[in-house]
Amino acid sequence: MSEHRWEPSSGDFAALLTHYGELAAELEESTDLERAEELRKRLAELDSLIDRVNSPFSLPGL
Repeated sequence: MSEHRWEPSSGDFAALLTHYGELAAELEESTDLERAEELRKRLAELDSLIDRVNSPFSLPGL
């Protein structure tokens, strides 16, 4: 998996979920503690982003 930060295109909810699943699968298979910690952080960031995108009250700029 590449080390660059993944940025979703605007409104690409399916891509967010796919990327989340890929990171979760990598975390499940990871034996490297440092890599696992990085994956957990990235998953938490994606989780927050998914919550914001999925929120019926989410408005651009808020």
